[in-house]
Amino acid sequence: MTPDQFGDTPRQEPNDQRKAECPYCRQALSKIPDKKTKCRHCGEFMFVRTRPEDGARVVATKAEADRIDSDWEIVTSAREPDFKYIASETEIEQVREKLKQSFLGNGYTEPSDDDVKWAVLNKKGFERNTQGCPRRIPIRLYS
Repeated sequence: MTPDQFGDTPRQEPNDQRKAECPYCRQALSKIPDKKTKCRHCGEFMFVRTRPEDGARVVATKAEADRIDSDWEIVTSAREPDFKYIASETEIEQVREKLKQSFLGNGYTEPSDDDVKWAVLNKKGFERNTQGCPRRIPIRLYS
């Protein structure tokens, strides 16, 4: 996927990599599983999961399903930095309005919260650099 002019890649649709095959015994199944299913050949349960790293929907063993579930816990529990320590609500709304005018004027949809956050961070970084502040902004960016 190629990034758009803002460097964003479009969100990927889930990649269905399920096969009509048991992940334990590799025997052919009558149909592709769409939920937890017991294999007729070996009696093991197989699970259907979507991997967070590539969005692929797969038929998995119990161990693989547990690993995928723990990966999703990590992804969903990541906290966003609290922006009230970086900028005031008024300042954030001013940046949002400025971006909104710019986006809509160029035929794009309204800016997302992430667009606004990046704009605020860039603005704060620029202000720090132009003021000759020797300290860097102590912000951790999470991806």
